[in-house]
Amino acid sequence: MLNNWLYPVVVFFSVLLTYASLPLLRHQRLLDIPNERSSHTTPVPRAGGISFVLLYLLLLLWLWRSGVLIGLNTLVLCAGGLVVAATGLIDDRYGLSSKFRLLVQFLCFGVSVPLLSYPFLNFDTAWLLSGSIIFVTIMLSVWWLNLFNFLDGIDGYAVSEAVFLCLSAAGLCWLFDAVSSSSALLLLAASLVGFIVINWPPAKLFMGDVGSYFLGFMLSMLALLTMLQQIISPLSWIILTALFWVDASYTLLLRMFAGESWHQAHRSHAYQVLSRGWNSHSRVTVTAITVNTCWLFPMAYGGQWLIESNRIVLAWIVMIMAVLPILWGVIRIKATIKID
Repeated sequence: MLNNWLYPVVVFFSVLLTYASLPLLRHQRLLDIPNERSSHTTPVPRAGGISFVLLYLLLLLWLWRSGVLIGLNTLVLCAGGLVVAATGLIDDRYGLSSKFRLLVQFLCFGVSVPLLSYPFLNFDTAWLLSGSIIFVTIMLSVWWLNLFNFLDGIDGYAVSEAVFLCLSAAGLCWLFDAVSSSSALLLLAASLVGFIVINWPPAKLFMGDVGSYFLGFMLSMLALLTMLQQIISPLSWIILTALFWVDASYTLLLRMFAGESWHQAHRSHAYQVLSRGWNSHSRVTVTAITVNTCWLFPMAYGGQWLIESNRIVLAWIVMIMAVLPILWGVIRIKATIKID
């Protein structure tokens, strides 16, 4: 565990770098111009995620120098994060095809996941099982990265989810006596403070693909590390991320059955429908924070406690109980709020 003084210092630099990026992005004319699929009405600077990308990459190196992260993990996180962030920045500036973005993502996770997993999996006697686990993890990681990008559609929504996931995962590490494993999560949350202030509704800055790709990558890799180290179970992560993956998955299935292109930009996610129905980004974001904090985190804690107590069946029941109300809410929002 790092000294407590580091966190306010990180918050200070997070605010400083975020506000310093505003004039630079305007000068480069990196603006998000509203269109028929947008949830905002005036041009807003984008690619603001570059501030927390640079800050967190430096902090990962600090963690390595401090002995908190081993060299291999630091290399994977820094190299992978840099690649996906650079891809997002180019996409923000010039635009990239969906096929090229997916190719880069699969290559990035195809290297990162095996490197992180290799010390923990037994390839000698269970190579087929280990290989299958890695393949599934790569597919889920690519899905999560794109899911996170899809859910970055209204002010403050995606960044507040990222902060929640970092703080709640760090809380579970602390509650189950793995305090040293929380440092990378807490520093990522601290790195986002400056951005969440300026991205809060009405947003003056968007993170862009550079930010959403980076956060999607980092959250998936940090989650993978906690699972490999047997600190936080996959069931607990399923619960913690339910607000995002349920909305994205249900919406994707509806669009596929309707014959629509899954990767085309749209405004049909439940959170987007709700923001238009309420005519408020802040109400939706605050509601999401409330659901995450008051429902999903306690359920994730309960599921983790049951797993630690070797009550696996009950943990599965808790996971289902946690997810079903989220699914019901998504279905109801999309069925009852009709907006052209």
